[in-house]
Amino acid sequence: MYLAGDAFGAWVEVLGRFRPHDDLMAALKDIADEDGDPAPIPAGRVPLSWLSNRRVAHARIMGRFADVGDPDTLRWLAARLPEVLVRCGVRDLDLSAATGPKRELTQAIARELHLHSDTHAIEYPSRHGETIRCIAVFESDSDLPDIKPVGAAYGPSIEADGHALERAMRLHRLSWEL
Repeated sequence: MYLAGDAFGAWVEVLGRFRPHDDLMAALKDIADEDGDPAPIPAGRVPLSWLSNRRVAHARIMGRFADVGDPDTLRWLAARLPEVLVRCGVRDLDLSAATGPKRELTQAIARELHLHSDTHAIEYPSRHGETIRCIAVFESDSDLPDIKPVGAAYGPSIEADGHALERAMRLHRLSWEL
């Protein structure tokens, strides 16, 4: 289960897949210009229907967390994952590598912490900004963290949380596809 420190962080994380990729869009524009074809459909559009099964829920979570950004945690992980670091081309495990786009590395970090530390979850800064805090709760048959809903059982409607959603859309340069 993936969580964020606030509604803005949650929206930033789930909307990240819709971000336009500037290098790809520039290449597509160049191709369209060469052939005289019209420009491709603009990137960064989110289907309005995507919202239909989304809600924001607020909860209080209590448990043992490993902070991936802590220097001692990074040092511990580096000592335990040398083969993975070599395969991923990482010479020094720092925060940018530990939270970066190399999925093999981030999954190995989570797996190592889950299997070999006394924690319920990992907390880490989002790659979209260090002030956005994320939490990944480990699946377990027992010893789960204590998660208590705060407020409405299913969270506020999207409309009640519109400011955080709008902010996340602006951050990613997204607009709605109507």
